[in-house]
Amino acid sequence: NFREIDRIIAYIKENPHIISISEVIGNWDISCNYHIKNYQELHKIINQILRKFPDDFKKRITVTYPKIYKSNYMPKVSI
Repeated sequence: NFREIDRIIAYIKENPHIISISEVIGNWDISCNYHIKNYQELHKIINQILRKFPDDFKKRITVTYPKIYKSNYMPKVSI
């Protein structure tokens, strides 16, 4: 429901674990990134959103990264 997208985004932004939220083009309307301690915390957040907006989500996909490694894509410069 596109009329509710602003309300959904505002609700998601209230969560202290949110890292970023984006409106996207394609199969999905929004993309959210959270920094959480465990899967239970993620499921709690998802369930809260689905309870608040029960008729506004047709489908969802969850991708988790158990560990994120720091990468540096800039080459080292020696002078």
